[in-house]
Amino acid sequence: MNERIQLREEITEQLKSLGITGKDVYFIDYIPLIEMIWADGQPQQGEINIFYDFLEKHVAHLNEMAGYSAFRLEEAVQFVSGFLKERPSAEMLKTLRNLSTHTGLFKKDSRKRASFEKSLLATCLDIGASCVTKYPYGLHERFNTDEKRCFFEILDTFENGKVADISIPIRFKYREDAQKTKLHINRRHTCAIKSFKQKNKQATELNHNSRYNQ
Repeated sequence: MNERIQLREEITEQLKSLGITGKDVYFIDYIPLIEMIWADGQPQQGEINIFYDFLEKHVAHLNEMAGYSAFRLEEAVQFVSGFLKERPSAEMLKTLRNLSTHTGLFKKDSRKRASFEKSLLATCLDIGASCVTKYPYGLHERFNTDEKRCFFEILDTFENGKVADISIPIRFKYREDAQKTKLHINRRHTCAIKSFKQKNKQATELNHNSRYNQ
């Protein structure tokens, strides 16, 4: 068996042990955005709004490229919601991020993959710049130290993805991390995207009213 195919199958089995199968394997590409959301220690609504906006547009783009509804937005939302409800370990997120460079979208088309990664990195910056955890903040603290470190780690992963060692099996510092993630991934979060759209609608109406009253 071809060595690369064998390693890919090993990765697939590792993801399967966490309950990540089928189309969900492609959704681990969104892990870097989840890392950025958690980088400052707490998910904030502005960050989550940016994330779901990216998710919605990207799933629509994938289906447009496929020419049919190959991916459902609800499936993507169901997958990522588990990672937003409770903070996963940094080791788990890093491992999934590394694996995504070998199992993610557009792996057979380097140009499309590069374009996707640029879009992902740009969204990471948007997330990092969207919110702060305290006011006032210093001249260099719009991105705090943890967010900067997280972003550069993500950047390094993309740049070194071609030479990363994908033969190393997944190891979690705490066994419950794997069990917890599998539980979250398998839960239904059918109301997540509905809630996101409703909040966006309310924010738009509020913004419109504030402009009207000025």
